[in-house]
Amino acid sequence: MGIYQEKVLQTEDRTLCGYYLDKGSENTLVLVPGSYASHTIWKPVVQNANIPANLFLVELPGFGKSTPKEPDSTIEEITAHILTLIDGVGIDRFFIGGHSIGGMIATEMLDHAGDRLEGVISCEGWVHHSVEQDTFLGRKNETLSEHQLALRKHYGTVARTAWTDEEIGIYSKIWKKWEKGQKLLEETKVPVLEIWGDRGMPRPDRKALLLPPHDNITLIWLPNGGHSFLVQYPEEVGQMIADFIRERGKR
Repeated sequence: MGIYQEKVLQTEDRTLCGYYLDKGSENTLVLVPGSYASHTIWKPVVQNANIPANLFLVELPGFGKSTPKEPDSTIEEITAHILTLIDGVGIDRFFIGGHSIGGMIATEMLDHAGDRLEGVISCEGWVHHSVEQDTFLGRKNETLSEHQLALRKHYGTVARTAWTDEEIGIYSKIWKKWEKGQKLLEETKVPVLEIWGDRGMPRPDRKALLLPPHDNITLIWLPNGGHSFLVQYPEEVGQMIADFIRERGKR
């Protein structure tokens, strides 16, 4: 598929890191992992999907080679740092996708660089933290196999080796401080792809997910999908992303 180039940006107070694959495309896709996860969680998703875009797999600030750790950060601050990295490597217009907190960051990017976005891909990026309990009764990964749960643990371990349990406990509250998701989706005209796993339960409607009923927002369900469906359905998710960019990107 090609060799990813490590891109490291050093600012006055931090180091930001991502991995860029130049495919000679006019489109660029930035992908953000979920909480604690390594950028490598995206590689099985994109490797066989023939996504018509250059790829930039970023590390969350504080994880992998991105430093320092900031357990009490916010979605807004993390998004600003990732945009600094995107700017630093010379990316102008782009698609952005993310899983879980990464999906929230992708949505928050509408408020930071909405005029530069070709599209947003949110893989269970909570529009509001209440959706987890109100819509899915707190169910997350009960449908994953033991092997898939082990993969999830692996991707979460390799990126956070320097974090203490206390720091992780503080960091785990970040997503519950974000209140802007529904408003941003209500106001945007940017194409949005929302991918959700149904946990093997009856599928809630868009209103329950707090997704506006707008034509620019496409909702796709993964049958029996858990929250960590990147390790459960990597090829299927990759194809969904490829189709979305193929339809909306530059040709």
